[in-house]
Amino acid sequence: MSDYFKGITFQWQAVSPSDDAMVRQAILPDRRLEGCDLTYSGRTLTMSAGAMIVCGRQFKHTASQNWTITGATSGYARLLLTIDLSKASTQDVFEQISTSIDYATSADGFAAPRQDNINKAGTIYQIAVCIVSLNSNGITDIVSELPIGKLTSKDVGSLPLAGGEVTGDLTVHKFEILPKTSAYAPGLKILDSDRNSRGGIYSGSDHKMYLSNFSKGTDKAERFYLPAPESGLTDTVSYDILTTKTHRSDLLWTNGSPTSHFLPQSLSLGLNKYSMYIVLARHSTDISSLVCAIGKTGIGVRLSTIGALDTGYYEVRRTVSYETGGALKFYEVYRNGIVDSEGFLIPHFIYGVKGVQT
Repeated sequence: MSDYFKGITFQWQAVSPSDDAMVRQAILPDRRLEGCDLTYSGRTLTMSAGAMIVCGRQFKHTASQNWTITGATSGYARLLLTIDLSKASTQDVFEQISTSIDYATSADGFAAPRQDNINKAGTIYQIAVCIVSLNSNGITDIVSELPIGKLTSKDVGSLPLAGGEVTGDLTVHKFEILPKTSAYAPGLKILDSDRNSRGGIYSGSDHKMYLSNFSKGTDKAERFYLPAPESGLTDTVSYDILTTKTHRSDLLWTNGSPTSHFLPQSLSLGLNKYSMYIVLARHSTDISSLVCAIGKTGIGVRLSTIGALDTGYYEVRRTVSYETGGALKFYEVYRNGIVDSEGFLIPHFIYGVKGVQT
């Protein structure tokens, strides 16, 4: 009696497109493999050349392409990609992939895409390449888009990290939530791959959060104005967090004179195209250490640091407001509550970040 097995990836056995795609589908979620960058201007949505994998089927987008959004002046539009295996696919003709634009009054108001398992049965598989928001002038933002790049923690799901190994561009950052001690309230300790302390955030007795660089001792480096967390923890809790190159950050602005005074002013950055932004500021004209502030699009931030003189510690702060159109406005510098020299908290680099849930 013979078993009912048929070789696929064996010598002299045939591998069909569906056989190959079935393996890819089990490993790789739908995504842009490279390129296929999405931009917009007015009513025109543009996607650059690149490559994608959808339902395990790999294909190229061979040249930049434009879509004109004319069907609505409010709400949302969706760029829908459709694979239809009933269409022609020969050595000279390929018609099995097409795109269309549809509209809805809310970002989650679109009809569900048809997603047959085309590697087993059925012929149609659809995926949203992106969803954009609209007003009377055209596109205002890309509110969601097909992921690009390597796997994220959401993609790998319940993949166990403890006792195993993950290769590629996945990086495991380890964090420990610290219980309250006699000296400090609960905090967050940052560990390297060898579980050595490399920094942390904790709250002091003054109910302010501090960032500490453990590799240089326990000096208090930056001050954050947040209430101290509750002190109900009694044990250290460890977490492993996956980060990848999927979240895209763009360097939007660089200060050409970071050692010069920076007067109050506004910078036009186009941050309305990003979900978050990062401001890295130099402590002062003569101290090169950087202060970091992370803001959500539409909301301002405060740069804050402390320093030491022979007469004691001083605190410096600078408010940064978010302006219409995605600009940032930098205000005067205050030292110990009094307007002071503009030689402190000098913005050096500003980044826009996409693909982050806030």
